[in-house]
Amino acid sequence: MHSNKLIEIKNYTFQYPTTEKPTLKNIDLSIFEGEFALLCGISGSGKTTLLRQIKPSLSPHGKVHGTISYRGEDIKTISQREEAQKIGFVQQKPQNQVVTDKVWHELAFGLESLGYKNNVIRQRVGEMASFFGIEEWFYKKVTELSGGQLQILNLASVMAMHPEVLVLDEPTSQLDPIAAGKFINLLRRINTELGVTVVLSEHRLGEALPISDRIMILNEGETKYQGSPRKLDNYFNHSKDEMIYSMPIPMRICNELEIKSTWPININEGRQFINEYTKDKIINKTSKEYNKEELEKTKISIKEVFFRYEKSSQDVLKTIDLEIKEGEIYTLLGGNGAGKTTLLKLISKLETATRGKILIDNTNVNKIKDEEFYGKKIAMLPQNPQQLFLKKKVIEDLEDMIPKELKNTTKGKEILMDIAEKMDLLKVLETHPFDLSGGEQQRLALGKLLIQEPEIILMDEPTKGMDGLFKKVFIEILQKIKSKNKTIVIVSHDVEFCGEVADRCALLFKGEIINEAKKRDFFSGNYFYTTGSNKMLRDVDNNIITVGEAVELLKKEVER
Repeated sequence: MHSNKLIEIKNYTFQYPTTEKPTLKNIDLSIFEGEFALLCGISGSGKTTLLRQIKPSLSPHGKVHGTISYRGEDIKTISQREEAQKIGFVQQKPQNQVVTDKVWHELAFGLESLGYKNNVIRQRVGEMASFFGIEEWFYKKVTELSGGQLQILNLASVMAMHPEVLVLDEPTSQLDPIAAGKFINLLRRINTELGVTVVLSEHRLGEALPISDRIMILNEGETKYQGSPRKLDNYFNHSKDEMIYSMPIPMRICNELEIKSTWPININEGRQFINEYTKDKIINKTSKEYNKEELEKTKISIKEVFFRYEKSSQDVLKTIDLEIKEGEIYTLLGGNGAGKTTLLKLISKLETATRGKILIDNTNVNKIKDEEFYGKKIAMLPQNPQQLFLKKKVIEDLEDMIPKELKNTTKGKEILMDIAEKMDLLKVLETHPFDLSGGEQQRLALGKLLIQEPEIILMDEPTKGMDGLFKKVFIEILQKIKSKNKTIVIVSHDVEFCGEVADRCALLFKGEIINEAKKRDFFSGNYFYTTGSNKMLRDVDNNIITVGEAVELLKKEVER
């Protein structure tokens, strides 16, 4: 039990200068020394804004009411040196935090800037490199690192300062499942072995929630729940909080089954729950014939494609052979640096294959004129949605995509408002795109693409920063797009999302496709790259891959 208050937030309200309503409202929150505190909430609920209040040098400008104290003192009175040492902060985008060109220098930079002696710097840098497993890439350029390595470097650089509290804003959002798992486990070690207080904001709760001492749920800037993860079952049984859709898979299944007793919060407990729930019962295994539909027309054909960024460098992609059908949703999975984004760049002509051909509708992409290709034939959602924002307001960015002949017409306005409603952007139409939350930026970028109605939509990590509630809506949107015979190719680390939406999946490893199959065959055949529902129920029915399927199966039980 943690008893010493490290950070105390009292009746705290914060409002940005450009918004009509406060982003944070009357927040009362205490963070105790040595605890692992998890902050969650739907996109735009105020998580990032709240976390940045704890790090004064990163705190945004705005109207403030209430207080935040650190060890009993106003947090704003802490010196910059003391803040740099005691309050560590890891941002959502790992590339935004790096300030030097070499790994070893990045580890030393913070200590150098505070004037530490060389022997202290060497000792701390060596210790951090060893603790975080950085030795093998210690002398590499930062640009050579994968996303997972880059985020571990950021964490190690912060920990070299020996902070008392570590604040992290969705640090795993750009990491593959394996890298994300390693990162969360590092946080657990930092907390349990070093006694560092951890305050973590996350959308991926499957691994973070079970190791947390306390969870805090924000909704529209207000605290809706504060307490133990073990008591969330009681909270969700008595509320209609939409955060349930972001909870770990075992909890979502129990919620759908209307279980009133204690819910499992991780896969291991979930498997035990399934064993107990199905004991003395006969399970009617699913007899559905999945994926009966066979699409015929090939939309994208990739033949013997190789790619390297420089003549002297190694191949990033090797012997890629793919046929993607018209009207299907095709997902590409794999670790950071496997070549997934590069493949999207080749399809969209942003890069040119070193060897091989890429055909769309049986025509080499390099022979299709740009004016016929971009927007009409193909559109791409990049990993960083901010690359698509050109205007000062959300509504202006959407208007920019309306065809010239429809601008300032009733039809054009209908298209714009329809997309704004589908993307849940009506409340932020007058907001600057760069002031949106990560999830809201994803939705705006997607909305801009959908207005164009291209034949092919390429998406690079579309669910990054997206909460579980909108993800449900997003899946419905994609299914509607698919029903219009559009082809969708998605790069994603989100196996739960891919399990819901994909027709076929491929797994890339070091630039090669090592597995390609229809969705059900793909996930039921994988041990790690599979969904939580499949992991929970594989001993009962290995065909189950989604929460909906799991609930449907378990509700069909027949007593012996």
